[in-house]
Amino acid sequence: MKMKMIKVESKAEHVSFLYERLKGRIHSISHKELPDLNEHKSFVENHPYRHWFLLKIDKNLLGSIYIHHDNSIGIDIETHHYHEYLQDIFKTINRKIKPLPELKSVRPNFFFVNVAMSNKDLMLALEKLGFVATQKSYVQKIKNKNKITN
Repeated sequence: MKMKMIKVESKAEHVSFLYERLKGRIHSISHKELPDLNEHKSFVENHPYRHWFLLKIDKNLLGSIYIHHDNSIGIDIETHHYHEYLQDIFKTINRKIKPLPELKSVRPNFFFVNVAMSNKDLMLALEKLGFVATQKSYVQKIKNKNKITN
């Protein structure tokens, strides 16, 4: 088994695959409502990530990962693949990409993973790989025009 990381591009097949993954997502940190396909395409074309890759095992697309400029890693693969592929994902990342240097109070000099509080399976899989939880984040709910936002 050889894992490949394919740079996300605005190709129709990348946009389509990522949109299907987004539609099927159970745990989310960054969005509450599904964008329409055109909004998603625009996001893919202008994404804010340092790196964004599709993960491919043999001939099958497994999911995607992204790395932010703060050295955080986002992982989007099916829950049942966590124990099977997470170790290989991190080995591949660490072999190909180095964390950005530390900026005090801005980013650490190592990679870290943000996990939705509801994603207990990912937390457990990361802990089995030796990752340690360092913090929890909280958002303040603010009423805005009769709508709850965060």
